[in-house]
Formats: sequence, C-alpha cells, structure tokens
Amino acid sequence: PINGVCCIDGDADRHGVGGGCLGTDCDDTNPDVFDGNREDCDGLDNNCAGGVDDMPVDCVGAICELGALGFAVDVFTRSQDPRIPQVVSLGEGARVVHVEAGPAQPIPRAAVVPHLGAFAEGVETYRRRAGVEYALIHSHYWLSGLVALDLADRWGRLSTPVVHMFHTLGAVKNQARVGEHETPLRVRTEGRIVQRADAVVVASLEEHDRLLKLYPAARTKTSTIPCGVDLDLFRPQDQAE
Repeated sequence: PINGVCCIDGDADRHGVGGGCLGTDCDDTNPDVFDGNREDCDGLDNNCAGGVDDMPVDCVGAICELGALGFAVDVFTRSQDPRIPQVVSLGEGARVVHVEAGPAQPIPRAAVVPHLGAFAEGVETYRRRAGVEYALIHSHYWLSGLVALDLADRWGRLSTPVVHMFHTLGAVKNQARVGEHETPLRVRTEGRIVQRADAVVVASLEEHDRLLKLYPAARTKTSTIPCGVDLDLFRPQDQAE
C-alpha cells in the first residue's frame, strides 16, 4: 500500500494498478518506465507515450535542428520492432538507424547489457556498408556511453571524439532512493565514461555540481548547456488568456 491505499507495483516506482498508485505503468518490470516520466535517449518508452526516445528537446528536436543547419546526423538505437524499417528519416540530414542486437522487442534495461557488443558491431557494419566516416560520437545515458567508447577505440580516438550526456547518474540515484539501488556495473561504467570521454554535457547547474562532487576530475571537460525551447510550440502569452 501507498499511504494506506493498495497499489500493485512490481518495480517499486510507485506506478502500477490501484488507487494508491501515483499513476499507471506500461512496464511494471522497469522502474525507469511509467506514465508521466521524462523521456530519455535510452532506447525505452520512458513515459509510456507509445514511442521510444521521443522527447523533442533532448533528442529529436536537437537532431532535426542540426540536420537543418547542414550537419549529417545518424542516430543509432536498438531495434525493438521488426516492423519498423532499419533506417527512418527525421528530416533533412537526420535519420534513425535501428540496429539488431538481442530480441527485437522491448526488454528490461539490465537485459540490454549483454547485447552491447552486438550493438556496437551492428553500428560498425552499417557504417562500413554506408561508406560513412563519423566526425563525432554523442552518446546519451551509460549504456550508450559504453558503446561510444567501444566505437571510438575502433575508429581512432583522436579522429572521433566522444561527447557524453548522462541525464541521470547511478550513484546519485542510489543516494536518493531508499531500498532501490542501481547496479555496481552502472556506477563503475559511469566513472569510466567520465574518465575517457572527451567532453561531458549537463543540462543544469545542479546536475553540474552533482557530477563534479562525484567525479572532480571531470571539471575540465564538463559544460553546462540548458535544454532549449521550441519557439514554434512555446511562446509568451498574455496571462489573461
């Protein structure tokens, strides 16, 4: 029960079935997936909206804007539905590439780890087949960061720098949550990413301070870039309206 009211909640994210829940949950095996959650670039439908990595600011919006500015952007994500084409255009200069790595269906985040090697190999296979040379790798979340380091080693770290954005940190989540713990593998991997990435981007001063408290050596490579605003969707409005 939550506040004395029943909530059937299999993953302890306080979302599930019952009047005591904070909301519904489309995947009660994964605490990072529930209705109303923030959508992250991690190959999951975090907010139960029916799409993967669909937040307009942190992912799609920035990608489309880069494409419109003349940059060629390929976004690699794990294939979770065999009905979706391998390559999907996001607009001018931007496309999503679905990579076969593990079962072509949504799986818990922890179950993705054994397939990261296959994912990196799939990216490399696509790159060779398409005849593409990438000037930069921008990874999101720790799983993608691990793949980014693998690819940078394959392609030459001096010629292909890695820029990483964590969004959340395992050590911070472990400090904030009672009875819920991110794996030691995640915490160790995030430390490795901080050490080896060429640059780290955070979205707020609070996130910046938390990162440097855990990893002081990241100070020289960390930049704070606040999330942007899509002015086609959001604009000043008369308060009377």
